[in-house]
Amino acid sequence: MAGTKGIHDGHRARMWERFQENGAEGFQDHELLEMLLYFVIRRGNTNETAHRLLKEFSSLRGVMNASPGALCAVEGVGEKTAEYLNFVNSFYTRCEVADVQKQSLKMFDDRVRYFVARLSSCKEENLCIACLDTSLRVIRCSELIKGTFNHVMIEPFTVVSYILRSPCHAVIMAHNHPEGKAMPSFEDVETTYYLASMLKFFSVELIDHVIVADNRGCSMLKTGIFHPDKIKSNFFHP
Repeated sequence: MAGTKGIHDGHRARMWERFQENGAEGFQDHELLEMLLYFVIRRGNTNETAHRLLKEFSSLRGVMNASPGALCAVEGVGEKTAEYLNFVNSFYTRCEVADVQKQSLKMFDDRVRYFVARLSSCKEENLCIACLDTSLRVIRCSELIKGTFNHVMIEPFTVVSYILRSPCHAVIMAHNHPEGKAMPSFEDVETTYYLASMLKFFSVELIDHVIVADNRGCSMLKTGIFHPDKIKSNFFHP
């Protein structure tokens, strides 16, 4: 048993030496995951566990986004390991959000990156609302409505009430498609125009709607699916 520990300890030391010399360059995904598991699995061969995780969840992103229950179903992964991976993913997501939140959301790429950071790890549909100042910087942003695995019920008056509590100039909304594509459905487009019309009545501009799926994002304004010039503010009076 002691000999086995010595073999694994020597392997881990060599892996860290490689990392210190070259960084992540030259490492395959399973090797990086293997090393991440060192911090929670203190002894033993984490290489095999890393291979099993990648086989089950297809990618590093898939592993990190997996629920603790799904992770525990993989041989070699216990509750502590699942909780650790879940925490690391949440910590990384918070860092991404904190980084992009300092930026203006004027540019399409910044918008997509911002909402991908917030929503890509969600297992169910979420509606996210970013309230912006006159420079299109985020005043506040919340996952306002949580839905089921593949559907979120948007309540327009709940959304408008939240927005009007912020002294905002404009709004960008976003939601995710956990098992779909980063493209809006017919219902998404219809709801976007309805909400834009409601907000225009209160002199708040809805400037974009971003759809997030599979770590990608789609700006409805950039694609031309959403046209602000077509918004009317007479929804109270058909």
